[in-house]
Order: sequence, then structure tokens, then C-alpha cells
Amino acid sequence: MSIDPVKPERLPDYLQDAIKRIDMAEMYLSSASPGMQERLCDEDDDAIEVNMLRDSLVRCIEVVGQCLHNAQTADPSFEARHALNASGWWGMRSKISHEGVQNFV
Repeated sequence: MSIDPVKPERLPDYLQDAIKRIDMAEMYLSSASPGMQERLCDEDDDAIEVNMLRDSLVRCIEVVGQCLHNAQTADPSFEARHALNASGWWGMRSKISHEGVQNFV
């Protein structure tokens, strides 16, 4: 399977995908009880519901990071023109993807 190259004409798609994942993360967090939200940062809590929510949020962060990286690649002036730290999101995505979430928290 080949990876599609980043294309400038797909910039709106990359941004729409990022917004969609941010909205999903917000929905996941807002639907969790305050107690569940607190448990997310407890490294020793390995209950299935905590892991499912944690994994869902991690995946959203990964996708947002990839989308913003693609946007920056498609339009090199993107980050400078907007109040977005695309490279910061990419770094966070890479750290989570390659080093694991335990090294991120």
C-alpha cells in the first residue's frame, strides 16, 4: 500500500479532518464523568474504560498532528499565517506515536 503524497489542493481536507478530530476529542471528554476525567492521568489506572478513553484521545491527538503537518507541508506559509503551532502538534504526535503516551504525560 502506498501513501498518498501531500497535495496543496487537499489543504481544506487536512484542516477539516483536524477540526473533526478536535470535535471528537471534546465530545469524548465532555461525555466522561469528572471522576473518569481525573482517572485519565493516573498511570496506574488500567481499567478498560479508562484505557478506551485514553486511547481515543491519543488517537485524536495523533490525527490532528498529522493533519496540521500535512497542511504545513502543503502550504509552507500556513503556520506563519495562522495562530497554530503546527510543528508543535507534529512533535506531540510523533512523541506519542513513537515513544508512547506514558512518556508524554
